[in-house]
Amino acid sequence: MWVEAEVKSHSDDVELIIDCAYGLGAIGVIVKTPFLTDGWDLGTYIESQTDLHLVVATFEAPFQRSDRTLLRRRLNRLALRKSPPRIRYEYIQDRDFSNEWRKFFSVQQFGRLRLRPSWISEEAVPDQIEMILDPGFAFGSGLHATTQLCLELLERNLSNQTRALTVIDVGTGSGILSIAAALLGASQVRAYDIDCESIEIAKANARLNCVSDLLAYETFDFSKKLTKDFFNTSNQADLIVANISHIALVSMMHNFSSSIKLGGQLIISGFGPAAVDELVAVGTEAGFELYTNVNRDQWCALIMTRKF
Repeated sequence: MWVEAEVKSHSDDVELIIDCAYGLGAIGVIVKTPFLTDGWDLGTYIESQTDLHLVVATFEAPFQRSDRTLLRRRLNRLALRKSPPRIRYEYIQDRDFSNEWRKFFSVQQFGRLRLRPSWISEEAVPDQIEMILDPGFAFGSGLHATTQLCLELLERNLSNQTRALTVIDVGTGSGILSIAAALLGASQVRAYDIDCESIEIAKANARLNCVSDLLAYETFDFSKKLTKDFFNTSNQADLIVANISHIALVSMMHNFSSSIKLGGQLIISGFGPAAVDELVAVGTEAGFELYTNVNRDQWCALIMTRKF
């Protein structure tokens, strides 16, 4: 017997809710995306940016009242664009979800970085850098467009450097971006999340990929006032990556500027085209200059360079 928890969500919040569900032991999560048809061409579909998505997380039964209370509490602590309404629960009959879920995962390539699910035995070619994915460890899949964009920009940025860079990952979740940075050659990675359970999951994933010695994880809200240690030049990073909602990014922009070296780069994603102008304006005020803007499936990612 299994329990499905259905959460209606704004598109910007989907990735955060998925990580939250995995952090509580979900054995699989699917997202039912609202699509619109072209009025003239019924065969053309685009993702709706106004209708709510439906995130369906599957847990082992009984998933009792205490578990449901904890899920609601975790969701309330996330920096969501729209607070989720009442969660709908449904008991379903036995099915082999662990094996069914595997069909949604495949080997993915982001430049030299190769993401391989643990049950797939394909061998990497010599020049590839492999990251092992295991949803059983609540690992982010890399399937969402914002995660893909961040991975591609990280790979491009770190691979083109002549020296090892220090990296900060804000809102690390399952740790996919911090671990990718370590595998791609970062000399040191500091990763932060507001949820202590997410930090423990990220640590487990780092051990799975044998990069724990390069990573330091900490439970911390990056939108709060930073301590003097963050402003110390020796602690500033060469690169910061954050794949979170645009509201959270706006609240953190000045802290990003304080935590990154002059000339350092900020990679941000987790928002649609409508949020770009505001993020660029707030980033410019905080001392950044837009370097590039990339898009995929109605999602955006920006690279900004700290100028002052």
